[in-house]
Amino acid sequence: MGCDIHSRAEKQDNGRWVSLDVEAFDARDYGFFGWLAGVRNYSRLAPLAADRGFPSDASRDAAKSYDAWSGDAHSASWVSVAELTAVDYEQTIEDRRCTKQLGPNIWTGGGTCEPGQGKKETLREFLGAGYFAVLKRLQDAGADRVVFWFDN
Repeated sequence: MGCDIHSRAEKQDNGRWVSLDVEAFDARDYGFFGWLAGVRNYSRLAPLAADRGFPSDASRDAAKSYDAWSGDAHSASWVSVAELTAVDYEQTIEDRRCTKQLGPNIWTGGGTCEPGQGKKETLREFLGAGYFAVLKRLQDAGADRVVFWFDN
């Protein structure tokens, strides 16, 4: 079964959070999920914003969307746009996700290699151009944070 992310971009407006009509995180990308929140973290990267919980001060739109997932939502959290822009994307990481054989003619892409056996690349290369396009849209829209959760 697959895992998807659901998110809402928000900004502060007179002391309360309001939802923005801008695309936030919505692509199924387990590498990104692992880096952002520790979800499906086959690459074994240190998560940026794991386990913060759904914010009690979230916008009405975010809260309504989250509540609609009821018991199927998990790993709710949030990350500020300032945190995302402060990351050193030129740092070298080791992507330890690999394909492993589980049995005769049975393979999984959700394996984790031993340290030193993964692919070395910059975090920018690992996250890819699509991530940076979303980050730019968030900045251009004046977003202050992204509230997110997962389903599977």
